[in-house]
Amino acid sequence: MILHLGEQVYWGSVEVIFLAGTITALDEERQTVTVRIERATPNAAHLIGQESEFFADGLEPLTALGELPPGLTDHPVSERQPLPPMDDAEKLRRAAAAAVHQLYGYHRLPAEREQALIAEVRAMLEADPVLRTRTLETMDAILRLDFLGSRRTSPEPDQPA
Repeated sequence: MILHLGEQVYWGSVEVIFLAGTITALDEERQTVTVRIERATPNAAHLIGQESEFFADGLEPLTALGELPPGLTDHPVSERQPLPPMDDAEKLRRAAAAAVHQLYGYHRLPAEREQALIAEVRAMLEADPVLRTRTLETMDAILRLDFLGSRRTSPEPDQPA
């Protein structure tokens, strides 16, 4: 485990769900990290101020992004805000955008280049039936994540996010 107590980390992608916060506890044996959520996409803003447990290998240092991505809030809400309905084309577009932003970060490419790369990745996803199906199944699984509706401070011991 390379993460440190007090370090700012993030999980996810703003195209679907994004959580960022500060590490408050480390469990070397279980390879889990407890994070106090401080910023999130609007659909996860109900988690702001909560502590959530993650597998350590699912988190990245916030410094890896360069700048915070657009569309985040630091204001908690009392109830989960739903994502807008997404058809398969929108799910693939968001998956492509997430892939581009994971590789290049946010605000690092000219807007035209960023949009061209997103279109290229989306076309690749559309062209490969196996990859398309797997991507849509993964997006559906992410959108159904149980902890998004939870008000618990941490998941069950064997169920990190």
